[in-house]
Amino acid sequence: MEFVREAAAIREAIRTWGQRGPGRRYPAELKRQGEEYRRARRAVGATTIAAARELGLRRHTLESWVSSISLERPARFLPVSVAASPPGRLVVHGPAGLRIGGLDVAAP
Repeated sequence: MEFVREAAAIREAIRTWGQRGPGRRYPAELKRQGEEYRRARRAVGATTIAAARELGLRRHTLESWVSSISLERPARFLPVSVAASPPGRLVVHGPAGLRIGGLDVAAP
């Protein structure tokens, strides 16, 4: 029930903001609320499409809010873990699914 009230409040804020067009962007606080709502809905298994529909937005609009907010966040270190691999072989896993395999520890 909390999601229903929160979505209604955000929808109302979007409605009162009015038509968006050239030079008329949504305020950063409204974008943050939308991004937090999407994150909370995703935590319980909802899709971004469902969250956008609940807010009365297009999926692309909500995704652009999320990406614009993530650009404002400072870079930070992410946790890593070391996993055992076959002797002498090394596979490196990086961000966004980057995977480098076939490395040999003994090679110069």
